[in-house]
Amino acid sequence: MGSQKAAEDTLASARGNAPPAGHLTASVPTSSMSPRCLQQLKTWPWGTDDRPTSTGWCTQHHVVSSRGNSALPRLRRAYFDHTPRSDPLFKDPGGRTLSGYMSLVLPSLPSAHSQSPVDVKSQEVSELRRLSRKLDVSVLLAAVQQPPPSQLEAVVTQHDPVTGGKARRRSPKSFRSSGGLGRRVTNRTRMAELSSAGALADFVSWCSKKHGGLVHVWRLLDKDSSLSLSKKEFTKGCAQLGWSGDLKKLWSILDRDHSDMVSFIHFAPEAALDLARVKHWAEVKFGSVQQLFRVIDRDRNKRLDVAEFVAGCKREGIPESLKSCLRTVFHWLDDKHQTEHLGLIVESELEFLHNWLCPAYLWEEPDDQGLTSFREAVLARYRQNPLVAWRMLFDRDGSMKVNYLEFVAGCRRLAKDGVAAAMPPQGVAALFCALDRNRGGWISLRLWDPPSYRLLSKFAVWARDTFGKVSGCVAAWEKQKGTGISLSGFCLGITPLGFCEDDMDLLFEGLSLEKLSWDGHKRTGGTIASNQISFLDSWQVEVQLEEELAWERLACGRVGTGPRH
Repeated sequence: MGSQKAAEDTLASARGNAPPAGHLTASVPTSSMSPRCLQQLKTWPWGTDDRPTSTGWCTQHHVVSSRGNSALPRLRRAYFDHTPRSDPLFKDPGGRTLSGYMSLVLPSLPSAHSQSPVDVKSQEVSELRRLSRKLDVSVLLAAVQQPPPSQLEAVVTQHDPVTGGKARRRSPKSFRSSGGLGRRVTNRTRMAELSSAGALADFVSWCSKKHGGLVHVWRLLDKDSSLSLSKKEFTKGCAQLGWSGDLKKLWSILDRDHSDMVSFIHFAPEAALDLARVKHWAEVKFGSVQQLFRVIDRDRNKRLDVAEFVAGCKREGIPESLKSCLRTVFHWLDDKHQTEHLGLIVESELEFLHNWLCPAYLWEEPDDQGLTSFREAVLARYRQNPLVAWRMLFDRDGSMKVNYLEFVAGCRRLAKDGVAAAMPPQGVAALFCALDRNRGGWISLRLWDPPSYRLLSKFAVWARDTFGKVSGCVAAWEKQKGTGISLSGFCLGITPLGFCEDDMDLLFEGLSLEKLSWDGHKRTGGTIASNQISFLDSWQVEVQLEEELAWERLACGRVGTGPRH
């Protein structure tokens, strides 16, 4: 909006014979004008040839809406047209609408106008404001020409209950990073928004400010391009880059599958899942990502810009589900530390993606039928108790998570003992995907057997709140120190939880790992010692559940699965 002086000058010009320059053209029906306004047109003092049309009237006296303009006295407001600013997001298919000024870049228009403006009175000003709001936007949009990316600046309003309909400003820099009007590139991750991700949230913010995002920091940390980091590599690399946060806490968050390694998938999950899908498509169709680069580089200049990359992938038949992520994939492939070709992809930048040996579970189809047979075979081997099977076959370290390698090792042990269902025709990876449908690389007791998970989690949370830690219940319930808890003592102690007899038996057997028997009068079994349930002291039930649900939402649109309830 022009300054106060510019507004006064324009008003002075309006009262004379010199019209203001830069008139817009739009269509406003005469029927929408009041009788007063129509009378003004009929009594036009300069002749019928120069009489302004309804279009000229409203667009010449261009009404804007803003707090600053409304605060001025009526005759000192900037009602007249002003130099438009570039705004390609005038009307966006995503539901965004104008907020504030109507800023358009129009093609060349006549620099002068033959009509003289009329004297503006306060009542007519109100009429102009009312009419301006009825401008036919489609007519104006037809005249828009696309400005260069460096000029992009828009104020748009998103009709979203989260934002409350407030205006959000997008700077030219954010437009360039997102490749214009396409899907906006994000340098953050949903996993950093968890209530337990304090150290990760700080780290992600630091990566974005200092190095352009998680993927670009990963390139600096992963010097051998193995797409995995040991604890030594991670801590040394972060120190060299200047990260001064809590590395121990950050490592415990990023080592999501408890494999003592941080994988690219867990470091930058959104980017990793998108890159893995594009890589898999390129390898299936062309043999490698480098060959894809050569195919879509039609001008043979050995570099691709974002438009060339997106158009080339679409031309070569990339699946519909991957089209929406092409701009973000380009952004992540473009190494921001190679400044000589910033904003372009060269073949050497694809090397790290080529070297990535993606785990097979990222794109294997789940073998649901094989999982049913596998579960039946496992339960038959472990006394029909899924909690015993979980602890003795898979979760041997008591971390309450089983990663892909641990699962494969358990299946191999079963196959060695003659369990054919442990090596199904479709492979162990397809079996694992039937449990890990969100491609997180780990499974929990919740995914293995939901009823057992509900029992154990309820007991663990209650015992922690009652005794300070889960293993504290042993000292409270055992008759003599060091003797442990018997079945009868355990059942008596957990009475407040309201478990039925079968649930108590399943839980006791799963914690003691000893078989229950019936002596003709009562059920008997072993005992639960303090060290047998100490693994539950470090189990953060709420944190793990929040993490799993966040990952399911993150992967929902990328691997074609929905969140579990």
